[in-house]
Amino acid sequence: MVELAAKLFPLCRSITGDGVRATLREIGARISLDVHEVPSGTQVLDWTVPDEWNIHDAYVATWTMLGQASQQANLNAQAEGCFERAKALAPAP
Repeated sequence: MVELAAKLFPLCRSITGDGVRATLREIGARISLDVHEVPSGTQVLDWTVPDEWNIHDAYVATWTMLGQASQQANLNAQAEGCFERAKALAPAP
């Protein structure tokens, strides 16, 4: 069981995607398992199967990182504003 958990833990999984397939393959190697795939957009009772998505990279944002991102966005907005004002003041070609 610990070996299985060690193999499954690092897999990125949600309700769809490659992580779910890899998880089901690992489980299916140990028990009899029939896997059926249903295309995105298929209506199932009152639910629609969502689009598939796969995570390729992720990180945990800290308050420091969010503050830096906010500061960068603010600087970008200020620079864009300066650029727009300069364009407005520039003589027409």
